[in-house]
Amino acid sequence: MFRQAATYSNTTDLEEYTSSVTSYIGKCIDDARDSAFKEGDKAALRKARAKLSRAIREAKRAHGQSIHSHFRDSGDRRRMWQGIQAITNYRTAPPACDSDATLTDALNHFYARFKTQNSVAARKTTPPSDDQVLCLTAADVRKTLRRADPRKAAGPDNIPATVLRECADQLTDVFTDIFNISLSSATVPTCLMIRLCKFF
Repeated sequence: MFRQAATYSNTTDLEEYTSSVTSYIGKCIDDARDSAFKEGDKAALRKARAKLSRAIREAKRAHGQSIHSHFRDSGDRRRMWQGIQAITNYRTAPPACDSDATLTDALNHFYARFKTQNSVAARKTTPPSDDQVLCLTAADVRKTLRRADPRKAAGPDNIPATVLRECADQLTDVFTDIFNISLSSATVPTCLMIRLCKFF
């Protein structure tokens, strides 16, 4: 469905295809969240709170055990000091910078050479016809989606890892198609690229 909407004269617009798929997934996530909130499911809320409380208790217990392990062997002074540093949240001060600016000047000179004007226009090379393009299978993509860590933050596509993991069977075909088009055309959709911010 998404690919047909993004195909014009036998050419699939990868940007539009990927954007429509990720937007639709985001809409489904928002709809599910909104319906759960509107329904006011008290049992689900109690269950979520209980799960959070259990996780907090478990984390506290694990932290206490890790601190306690530093003091089990009284002969290991290094481990004892590590325990004291963990309890007091002690951090060593970062080393002071040298007043010698030769290193910074050398680095500036090295990296400034990349800013020189280049008169050669950039062009995309096409692979030889006998060269085989990398192609992903649905099984590989499904396996990768199922291994998504739900504790990790969402990537540049804003799709939570929980959704990728739980809906792996439904998302496998469309993502396999997007990845294979991306590999064969040697382009990455902008909505899947990491956005970097410059701070100056």
